Amino acid sequence: MKHVTLTSVAIAVSLFATGVHAATDALPQEAVVEAQAMPEQSANEQATLGTIADITSQESTFATLVKALEAVQLDSLLADGGPYTVFAPSNNAFDALPEGTLEYLLDPANAEDLKAVLAYHIVDESLTSTELTETQKQQPTVEGTELTITPSEHGVQVNEANIVAADIQASNGVIHIIDSVLIPAELANVVEVALNSQ
Repeated sequence: MKHVTLTSVAIAVSLFATGVHAATDALPQEAVVEAQAMPEQSANEQATLGTIADITSQESTFATLVKALEAVQLDSLLADGGPYTVFAPSNNAFDALPEGTLEYLLDPANAEDLKAVLAYHIVDESLTSTELTETQKQQPTVEGTELTITPSEHGVQVNEANIVAADIQASNGVIHIIDSVLIPAELANVVEVALNSQ
């Protein structure tokens, strides 16, 4: 059985050299410190990397994300497919959603909405922090709509979310941790109406 953690996969987390946003509450401080000091991966280390599903399932930082992925069977996509880029909200990001939103999304009756939200965090190619900082771009997602990637001297934003840790390498792609949950605009309106009608 593979044992993969954020501190053992040679994250190459830049927080970037150009400066990712300082909102590191999305990642345990000890993980940030160790990630910054991590050396480059050897060929052997690269060969033993787990999948995106392996890495997220073994880190408490992603507990809510994993629960949501498993609820709509998207964990299997991240275990078998790829390469992908996953903009992974931390537990704190989910906790910061407006009151009732997470409960709405995790309700089995709203599984299709949850699946759309999660798929909106997945890009069907592997994009490193270097590629993300090249220029502002519209990036298609597995969900079907696009994310706006905006680099600046302070780091990189994905829509309104900040990347707080980058380049967590997996065997089938890369993970970037973000500090808020991304919801497609049209679906955000649906969720808001549903919550207001309760």
